[in-house]
Amino acid sequence: MITKREEHGLLYAADSNIYAVGGFDGKECLKKSERYSSLLKKWEPISPLNIGRRSLSVVSSLDGMYAIGGYDGN
Repeated sequence: MITKREEHGLLYAADSNIYAVGGFDGKECLKKSERYSSLLKKWEPISPLNIGRRSLSVVSSLDGMYAIGGYDGN
């Protein structure tokens, strides 16, 4: 991954990519998200969360990906 993190949401999606969303870097809850492109064989940044979160779930649907729950540090 580009960003070291723990307690992140992880998703293997139908597009054969792996998505790492939010998490905790030891100091703060992260907004950063990234995906591992199975085609390019590398991690790349994607759109961030609106609010940094850790311990969240990530699910996919026909119209996109959703981050659910988690803890924002407050």
